[in-house]
Amino acid sequence: MRVRAQLILAGSLMLAGVAVVASPASDGPSVLMLRRGHGLSTGELVGLVPLAIGVAWVAILLVRYLPAVRRQIGDRAMYGLTSMGGFGLGIALVSGYQGEPWWTTGLLLLGIALFVLGGALASSTPG
Repeated sequence: MRVRAQLILAGSLMLAGVAVVASPASDGPSVLMLRRGHGLSTGELVGLVPLAIGVAWVAILLVRYLPAVRRQIGDRAMYGLTSMGGFGLGIALVSGYQGEPWWTTGLLLLGIALFVLGGALASSTPG
């Protein structure tokens, strides 16, 4: 499958996951307890699965075509974007576990980094 088609499919998975997680449906009972008083409902788990698959897919593509992306955007921009994405993922995981609202900021940072790096990947690969 061509790289751009894979990026579109992974992006669609991520958007579908975010839409399910952000849907205003009632939470229901907690299926997976993270800590006392905070857990994930069935709807959140259903949304997190395609989100995690999409993020992992884009990350694998970026590692696979790392030299092409580095030539496209340069070493400094690559370092900054990967640092921002890693920082965002860390914020999302820690604040999600603690039940704080900062997970949205972390996912926003990760999403911006993946969007820019995915765009560089799409423009630097032939297919």
